[in-house]
Amino acid sequence: MRVIHELWEMTETARGWLSGGAVALVPTQGYLHPGHLALIEAARRECEICVVSLFADPLQFTSPEELARRAHEQGVSDHDLQLLERLGVDVVFAPQWEAMYPPDFATYVTPAGPLAECLEARLYPQRLQAIATTTCKLLLLVRPDIAYVLRNEVYTVALLRRLVRDLNVDVKISVLPEQRDADGLVYSESYSLLTAEERLAARVIYSSLLTGLGLLLAGERRPEAVIQAMEQLIKAEPLATLDYVALCDPEALTTLAGLGDRALLVAAVRIGGVRLLDSLLWSQDRPAAS
Repeated sequence: MRVIHELWEMTETARGWLSGGAVALVPTQGYLHPGHLALIEAARRECEICVVSLFADPLQFTSPEELARRAHEQGVSDHDLQLLERLGVDVVFAPQWEAMYPPDFATYVTPAGPLAECLEARLYPQRLQAIATTTCKLLLLVRPDIAYVLRNEVYTVALLRRLVRDLNVDVKISVLPEQRDADGLVYSESYSLLTAEERLAARVIYSSLLTGLGLLLAGERRPEAVIQAMEQLIKAEPLATLDYVALCDPEALTTLAGLGDRALLVAAVRIGGVRLLDSLLWSQDRPAAS
């Protein structure tokens, strides 16, 4: 397994991909979890070369508390490297922040259109810009044939699809189902930052999504009624601070004023300073979540 830190070295390595077969990219911020492992396993099955990026982008964090919790885990851990080697990863790309975003950096990818109108963009416009810019840089540096992401990363998925479509990036996006722990809490980079007490409290997020889904399956078609029921459940948890609950268009992620055949239930909640985001898809022609 080759570990690359320098941007120039990643560029030179990518120039030799053509003769090696299909290249997979699994972008991560480190903090590897079962969802990442599922992505890597799929990448290894479907491609000849598997690249995993480890880049914690502080511009994507939304609170000083979360930044502080991550600060003591800077760099690439030996544990992660050993795990990636056991999984058969070919290249680990772990650039430094100063290399990706030098002091004179001035060119950002800024989402526009419907994505710029979603709740996440209105609350944290810098976060979506950071996701789009970092993702674009990774695609240019690694030059993968397929990029693998998890379905619960709803804004990353939407931005990737729009980026590829609008900028004619020659890469396929493979979206895999999210992975959850025994209590239903979705695995994410933020999962490892939670204390045992906070993980218990965080179960309310999935419970709220199931509550909303249950109302929709029972025939409720008023978005405000579904949102109210979800919000009440979350606000009853002392450690939870609600960012938002929304019923969104599954593709554009804009808030739905009325319900059609499909809706994405999204909940963004802070548990003890750590921000968690989860979602479930409701479809009128399906009996359960997708």
